[in-house]
Amino acid sequence: MDSLTAYVIVWYMKRLASKNNKTIAMTIHQPSSEIYQLFDRLVFLVAGKLVYQGPSADAEGYFARMGFKAPDFSNPPDYFMSIMHHESKANVENYPKYFENY
Repeated sequence: MDSLTAYVIVWYMKRLASKNNKTIAMTIHQPSSEIYQLFDRLVFLVAGKLVYQGPSADAEGYFARMGFKAPDFSNPPDYFMSIMHHESKANVENYPKYFENY
């Protein structure tokens, strides 16, 4: 689906959850920065283990405190994907740090 349709769906789901006082869990691959800003809370898994669970507004600071600061003007979800994917040996070597800090 195109990015506008994805944004509208996530926006509508957020509105629906708020209006009905419900939680909606979803997965999304590489959300735009506009979509990312709609999320209240995030859950990140690496190798099947939790490495972050909390407010979306706190995720960048959480990883920066571990030494993984997102570049200025970058899209946070793109950065998170870049430091967590398993195709990079350096990323895999950082997994224990994520697990210990969680």
